[in-house]
Amino acid sequence: MLRARKRSVTQRLLRLFVFILLLTGIFLVVGFGVFLTSIDNFARNQSNETADGIVVLTGGFARLEPAVQLLREERGERLLISGVNRRTGDQLLKDAFDIEDKLFNCCIDIDQDALDTIGNALGTAHWAASKDYKTLLVVTNDYHMPRSLIELRREMSGVELLPYAIRNVSSQEHTWGLRISQYRVLLLEYGKLIATILRGVFQDRDIRSLK
Repeated sequence: MLRARKRSVTQRLLRLFVFILLLTGIFLVVGFGVFLTSIDNFARNQSNETADGIVVLTGGFARLEPAVQLLREERGERLLISGVNRRTGDQLLKDAFDIEDKLFNCCIDIDQDALDTIGNALGTAHWAASKDYKTLLVVTNDYHMPRSLIELRREMSGVELLPYAIRNVSSQEHTWGLRISQYRVLLLEYGKLIATILRGVFQDRDIRSLK
């Protein structure tokens, strides 16, 4: 009798584990679909507004050219290039994007301290506060935009963020025909996005527990 009862409990626990596993899998798959849709919407709906400043979160030169063009169009007073490699000099940036000295010296700021998206957010918050900016155009790849906005909003709750997403080649067509390497980029970013959301949930819980 006791053995049968133990077997029954074990079976129930196993069924519960399988159910939770399936539920988690469904949640992750649906969430990935929502993620793909969101980045497509960001790329299709680039902000056409003018802001106090412009920030580009580096990770590739494809993000920099549109940001410089926005500055040339006077869509913002200044441009912050966040996360520039320490080995990348000012002259290399000027040569790569044909930036005249006058524009570079007057209106472009370089942040070489940021090593990741959290660092981007911290540096951008400090920069925006020092300039008393209340609106920012945020330039980054479409797949990077959701996580970037979360991190930036955590550091700048009083600043309006206007997303200007750059269409990434790996997310131009959300079909199963994409190469595995391209899906790897999207899956990796999706994983980082989930980690960012969970980190925020636990941080909020810790803060509430201290009150």
